[in-house]
Amino acid sequence: MTAYIIRRLLITVPTIVLVTVVIFAIMRSMPGGPAQAMLGDQATPEAIKAMEQRLGLDQPFHVQYLAWVGNALRGDLGRSAFGNQPVSEILLQRIPPTVELAILAMLFSVAIGITAGVTAAVYHNSRIDAAASVLAILGVSTPSFWLGIMLVLVFSIWLRWLPSMGYTNLFIAPETNVRQMILPSLTLGAVMAAVVARQTRGAMLDVLYQDYIRTARAKGLVERVVLTRHALGNALIPVVTIVGLQLGQVLSGAVVVETIFALPGSGQLLVSSIFTRDFPIVQAVVLVMALIFTAVNLAVDLLYGVLDPRVRLS
Repeated sequence: MTAYIIRRLLITVPTIVLVTVVIFAIMRSMPGGPAQAMLGDQATPEAIKAMEQRLGLDQPFHVQYLAWVGNALRGDLGRSAFGNQPVSEILLQRIPPTVELAILAMLFSVAIGITAGVTAAVYHNSRIDAAASVLAILGVSTPSFWLGIMLVLVFSIWLRWLPSMGYTNLFIAPETNVRQMILPSLTLGAVMAAVVARQTRGAMLDVLYQDYIRTARAKGLVERVVLTRHALGNALIPVVTIVGLQLGQVLSGAVVVETIFALPGSGQLLVSSIFTRDFPIVQAVVLVMALIFTAVNLAVDLLYGVLDPRVRLS
């Protein structure tokens, strides 16, 4: 297992390097350059040159890249182009709401998706299976922004059960925080739950008709034990893959959901920074999201080795 972990870590290193190069190159390839983009089309050449010197854009590409990576490794992601506030401090304030939203959405999607998928597979070709399949198709087809608006309309405006916007720190007012995060989590997790449910159903159907499942039942094992210990464990590998890949959906969907529910997270920060052309913040947010996605993919690879010994032994 140790050798398997080391191999996966060695593969992740060049991936992270490539991610940083791509992000840095994209930020430097904008028409007119980042300095003109931040100052606007009416900026004078002198003002653009001064901004480039301030941001270090007058240096060769490789010098800029190495300086940026070196500073990032020390926790220095630069300063905001307008507020002159350290970007790392801004991110520390904005990352917690996004992380909380992502965790809650993924927990919701995994719990609902796996439960619905297993139930549909066990009651294959029944009304329960048909209902679960219809709900899964609706979940995949429903845009998150429309679902969020509908949830606000029903639960906030009509029923007045839950707040429609705002964010309170979990450690300051837990009850208020939970009530504020229910609707955003449901909005972000609904599509993921539908995808997980469909994948779980297909994987369980493949496993339930295997010989070792028939043997387990023939031995007189309780059906609950057959499903949870023998069937679900072997069906989880493709499900884990989907859950890991869905993190990209979570990070991209967080931009929309945080805007709808006015959550002060990194997604809303990214949108506002794009509008204000504060590219040091845009660059830092994209980098952090990419690193989180890479780390989750690494965790999924390592989990493969735990679920299936054949993966790590190969």
